[in-house]
Amino acid sequence: MGVDCYGFNPVIKEGSSKPKEPKDFSKLTEKDQHAYWDAREKYQQENKGVYFRNNWWYWRPMWDFVNEKCNDLIDEELYDKGHGNDGEVDQELAIDISKRILTKEVLDEAKRKQEEYDKDAKPKQEFNELLSKAGHLYFDEIIKPMYPDKKNFTPADLEKLDKDAYKKWATLIFDLQYGETSYPFSWENVKEFGEFCAQSGGFEIR
Repeated sequence: MGVDCYGFNPVIKEGSSKPKEPKDFSKLTEKDQHAYWDAREKYQQENKGVYFRNNWWYWRPMWDFVNEKCNDLIDEELYDKGHGNDGEVDQELAIDISKRILTKEVLDEAKRKQEEYDKDAKPKQEFNELLSKAGHLYFDEIIKPMYPDKKNFTPADLEKLDKDAYKKWATLIFDLQYGETSYPFSWENVKEFGEFCAQSGGFEIR
């Protein structure tokens, strides 16, 4: 799951050629499949405006940061669409966004933001791990023995049988854990997105 951005009219490096997609990819040997993927990745790396991708966990904090720095450029509709695999950015706006977020001032701020995230994330991740262990221990050692006749017993089954017990399990696994540790912030991700914007010729989010 993630967000894919495709440049409308990307800058193409001289001598760089897009590999032709095989007609029946599934019939290729594994070696030929990997050769195609490697050639496509090389083409995209050489031409930064062709394609940009993030999984949801990296996209959300990056898109929020970009919107914060470009809130006079990105309207509310585009911001919301960007969080829903939708939206188009024309060439003028793409260039304006790139100029804003590729400044030394903004990239330095992104670096500081990543440092703060990294500093805070470790103890929160350790806390989450302890809660997860407690949740699994509660379910495996306390709840499961109460239902010895049920095979392949899962928390989904528990929700139907004992809502109070399920709530205790869910509190440990979900409610008390720090959700922000699932959304890492990377200043290099911001930089790569800015470079994509600059060379994309406008782009589609999907």
